[in-house]
Amino acid sequence: YGDGAMIGMPAGDLVVPELREEVARREEMAFAGEPQRYETIIVCADGDRRTVAISTAPLREVGQITGVVASLRDVTEEPRARDAVAQSEARYRNLFETAPDAIFTLDKRATFTSANLATCQVTGYAREELLGRSILGLLEEEEVATVKAHFKEALAGTAERYECHFYRKTGDRRVASVTNTPMLRGNDVIGVLAIVRDLTADRAREEALVRSEARYLRLVESASDAIFTIDSDGRVTSVNRALERAIGRSRGEMFGMRFIDLIEASDRDAVWSHFEAELRGERVRGEIRYRDAQESLRVGSVTMTPIVEEGRVTGCLGIVRDMTEERTLAEQLLQ
Repeated sequence: YGDGAMIGMPAGDLVVPELREEVARREEMAFAGEPQRYETIIVCADGDRRTVAISTAPLREVGQITGVVASLRDVTEEPRARDAVAQSEARYRNLFETAPDAIFTLDKRATFTSANLATCQVTGYAREELLGRSILGLLEEEEVATVKAHFKEALAGTAERYECHFYRKTGDRRVASVTNTPMLRGNDVIGVLAIVRDLTADRAREEALVRSEARYLRLVESASDAIFTIDSDGRVTSVNRALERAIGRSRGEMFGMRFIDLIEASDRDAVWSHFEAELRGERVRGEIRYRDAQESLRVGSVTMTPIVEEGRVTGCLGIVRDMTEERTLAEQLLQ
């Protein structure tokens, strides 16, 4: 409204029709001497509706209430801001609670101040059992000093990442990866936010894989049959000791060689056709001839099996058994 345009206008005319009765009741209470604080919706000259916070106080002259002093503050955007904050907090809470990793906060004494559901699942403690409890009591005793040092670094403002062992409520020993981040209020560190991932199962799988690979290596290296692998170009990628002994060459010499060059020249075309069939996914069995360390001609039975990775053949595994003595004995028996 322009200057002076509102003078003489009934205050109720500024209020949306559905709220005029409530505002009139508030005015009566103000004229009765009761200060008022409330919100209502007014209609601007251009028709725009705004939410306002109103504070009124009685105006007295010679002990008599002769009017009301009112102050209005436009709060139209405040509900939206409050809703946005509420939504943001709800999203944070949802992320906090549904995160697969354990997330919790600690005060400066390393005491739990909050914990998500994953923290309870990882530790085996209910939330009520964790809040107010020191995290140091969950740690392996030998690692407490190290964890304290990392915690102090976080309190000094440096994010820390490390591994440690802790015990579940059931007494199970677990290994975890921990990330500590300083929690700031202004420029002051008020605590630490920790994200913990239980690595116990991963470590068990890694150790099992290492043991499996070690067993595989021992089996391959101690096998009496010659074992080798080749890539899709027909080049040698690994050999065992039996193959080194059989042809009198070291694995260093053979790595990267075309395997076909290790076979008697007259047999190479036939063996290469078998290799091509293997690359199509077929398992091939046959015989090959090769020269040993003394350049004597040997006969071997060979089995070639495709190596499949991510759905495609990337090479093959070959196993060769020396049949020379058996073949000689068979010929002698035949004679």
